[in-house]
Amino acid sequence: FPYTTLFRSMTENDTRKEIIRVFRKYERLGLSREGLDPVRAYKRIDVLCASRRGKLDMFAVYDTMRILSLLGEEDVISAVRRVYFADVAYRLTASMISDRVLKCACEQYCDARTIYRRLKRARELYGSIRKNLDEF
Repeated sequence: FPYTTLFRSMTENDTRKEIIRVFRKYERLGLSREGLDPVRAYKRIDVLCASRRGKLDMFAVYDTMRILSLLGEEDVISAVRRVYFADVAYRLTASMISDRVLKCACEQYCDARTIYRRLKRARELYGSIRKNLDEF
């Protein structure tokens, strides 16, 4: 059925948008500062987020960024910071993402598809961490 494919792509798109929203909220709360130790970060998340879901979202983003850092995936972290963390006061549109990806690709001397793959890697890692946190 073509409807099944359409529904699946709509669901994936909604999930992608939700993950991007969570990454941007993480930056808006000031949690993306480098040098923020885990204890202070977890305390800050606990104070700033009222709902359990919000806390788990922020914990997952924090853990995603830490794991990427520990794995030496600085290129992925850089892509996330340049595309998702820039100008969090403004609503992010698809054209803004495209513009930021192209700018990031030029700055890192790579193809735009490479930047999209790096962003996807961060989103997938976030998704797996978030799924595991839900099981707690």
